[in-house]
Amino acid sequence: ELRALSVQHRFAERLIFRLRLAVPLGNPTEQGCLDAIMAPNIQALKHAIDNRHLLQLNYHGGFRLVEPQVLGVFDGRHQLLSYQLAGFSESGEVPGWRRFDLSDASDLTVLPVTFDGPRPTRFDEPVGWDEVLAVVH
Repeated sequence: ELRALSVQHRFAERLIFRLRLAVPLGNPTEQGCLDAIMAPNIQALKHAIDNRHLLQLNYHGGFRLVEPQVLGVFDGRHQLLSYQLAGFSESGEVPGWRRFDLSDASDLTVLPVTFDGPRPTRFDEPVGWDEVLAVVH
């Protein structure tokens, strides 16, 4: 199954439906600056969640292939809760659940490859989020 995903992933990279972060996210001094940078990416992530599209992103030194499950604000920061299918992992544990701080993410790509939907887990009901922006159904 992962081999098939890999073939689909390589094919998907050549397709038009590709979104990139225009500005590397860091720690801007003003929240308004961060909000302006994040707005198009938040819309792209909402689209990916609503339509169950796989995502590729660069996070802490490596690319990851994920199923986005929850997008929101947690502890005052935009975060994405995902199920990682393949790619780099600091812990070496793939597949598995990951929470990504979007200020540390780059090279976000919404792939045309879709996934089945929510994964049964304790994360079915987002708890502890300051604000939930999108949940896969």
